[in-house]
Amino acid sequence: MSKIQTPRGMKDITPDESMQWRRLRVIVEEAMDKMNYGFLTTPIVENVEVFNKTVGADSDILSKEMYIFEDRGNNKLALRPEGTASACRAYIQHNMESLNQPVRLAYFGQMFRYDRPQANRYRQLWQFGAECIGKSSPEIDTELIYLQNYIFSKLSLPNYSLKINSLGGKDTRIKFEVDFKKFLKNEFKNLSKESQNRYEINPLRIFDSKDTNDQDIIKDAPKVIEYLTKKEEIHFNQVTSLLTSMNINYSLSPTIVRGLDYYTDTVWEFEPEIEGSQSTIGAGGRYDHLIQKLGGRDIPGSGFATGIERTLSLASLPSLDKKKATDIYLLPLNNDASNFFFKNIELFTKSTYSFIIGDYRNSIRSQLRAANNLNAKYALIVGEKEYRQKAVTIKYLNEEIADRLIQFKDINDELNNLPA
Repeated sequence: MSKIQTPRGMKDITPDESMQWRRLRVIVEEAMDKMNYGFLTTPIVENVEVFNKTVGADSDILSKEMYIFEDRGNNKLALRPEGTASACRAYIQHNMESLNQPVRLAYFGQMFRYDRPQANRYRQLWQFGAECIGKSSPEIDTELIYLQNYIFSKLSLPNYSLKINSLGGKDTRIKFEVDFKKFLKNEFKNLSKESQNRYEINPLRIFDSKDTNDQDIIKDAPKVIEYLTKKEEIHFNQVTSLLTSMNINYSLSPTIVRGLDYYTDTVWEFEPEIEGSQSTIGAGGRYDHLIQKLGGRDIPGSGFATGIERTLSLASLPSLDKKKATDIYLLPLNNDASNFFFKNIELFTKSTYSFIIGDYRNSIRSQLRAANNLNAKYALIVGEKEYRQKAVTIKYLNEEIADRLIQFKDINDELNNLPA
């Protein structure tokens, strides 16, 4: 019989790995709290229309990556492939328009995409992100770029770069697409099949092509940034000016268009230099008409998302790979001793120490070996002699200090005085 394993493209997060995840989450939550982004948790299942109306018919997500199914009520549902559309749906549903604007939201959770599994790319993937909804100023774009960069710096990510571009608004995009299609007309037959399909539906996405021949064809193509109106240009110049004032290095990359149709104006990507130009650890952009597409008023927004698996593969955090030590090993040598530890378990849960209760069926030697394997600092031993004397033996496992016998009644005071 074959082994039952996780589905292809999905993985378990083991206790050893979870220490990394917890550390990352603490850093993300502290950064979001610092800049007043409140955490929003949306269902992993949404009505499929949330994404049909927003991400674009030609996007990889909608055309081939979404997990779509019908429930018993014949409702068409999707496992969420990204966080922004869900956050905007929640903004509308919970009448967040009535709150002080802009509304700052953060999230941390699973997304699902039926993609070809690769290193640190999974079909069940995790992302953290932030959305700032209700204001269209360049300062908001800059704030989000700063926040994402701040988190990366706290995670000690090495050698990554920020690339930014502007897509302008709807009219700018239409004007650009007309000229871009004219440029490609004579080369249409030489484009990849995927880019030929995008030519009619969403020509801007041709810039995303991984085909080397496509990249050769478009290297001298017009760039959307050259078509910005004066207002759009002022917006983008303010973003870059503020980034410069904050000493955040960036490069202009006119081929960045992002993979979703809802983006307008400022878009950006953070790329690790060691993984090549096609990889992205985090990205974001402005989406000024997304709320309207979901049935709300025409309210602007901007946000970013970061892939957690890829980020963790690059992060360098102090003590990230070290297993957390257990502080105290409670070592019972008989049933009465074990009952004593359970009866007084609140003494230990209320203390600042982590602890494990051993199994009295195992010998003292076996339990001390287990305590050492857990890097425990102290063993609190109760055997027949201790129980009769209503006492506990404290054994110092990492220090050359003699064992001490203390009374049951003094345990609480001792817990407050043990070296951390």
